[in-house]
Amino acid sequence: MSIINVQKEEKTQLNHDRLEELFCLQEQLMLEYKKKKADDLPTWPVDLLDKKSQQFCRDITLRCVEELFEGLAHLKNWKKHKKTITSEFNRNEFLEEIVDSVHYLLELLIFNNLFLLPETSLQ
Repeated sequence: MSIINVQKEEKTQLNHDRLEELFCLQEQLMLEYKKKKADDLPTWPVDLLDKKSQQFCRDITLRCVEELFEGLAHLKNWKKHKKTITSEFNRNEFLEEIVDSVHYLLELLIFNNLFLLPETSLQ
């Protein structure tokens, strides 16, 4: 059986579980950072009316975008007008940058209360 054979409802459940797991793991990582370097991370959810919170969220967003651009730098054959084809491609380096961007995106969502583990809400 492949993912193609899974019913639509089952796909939704699988995706939800994986997404929930990613959020849970990210928040656990953030809690560990908070224990070690309490001054480096604000308490979440952040107050987006607060200037420091806005600066913090902006910084995370820019880090996410930076990682995406680093990933894009690995793609060499995307230009329509380019006649030569570059045969070198390091998939692992490309994916590493994309995963880093997802890390920052999840962090941003958690800091803005779009997902919190009920037992770890830090208000």
